[in-house]
Amino acid sequence: ASRNGIRFLEPINYQEVFRLTDGTKISITNEFGRNIYICRFVDPTHLQVGQSMYHINDFACDVMRYCKVCAIA
Repeated sequence: ASRNGIRFLEPINYQEVFRLTDGTKISITNEFGRNIYICRFVDPTHLQVGQSMYHINDFACDVMRYCKVCAIA
């Protein structure tokens, strides 16, 4: 259930780094700049970031490995 939050994992060992509630905005920063997205809970292993769907492991490998990701209050 979404009440358990969206898990964000470390890209090397897939340990949980942090957990956010459904609908939280995140900032993703890389060498090209900063973008802000709304995160949506899909199921315990999937999330939607903006218009893109990810398995939480894929998000860890594709995004968290190369970018700084943080929640926006």
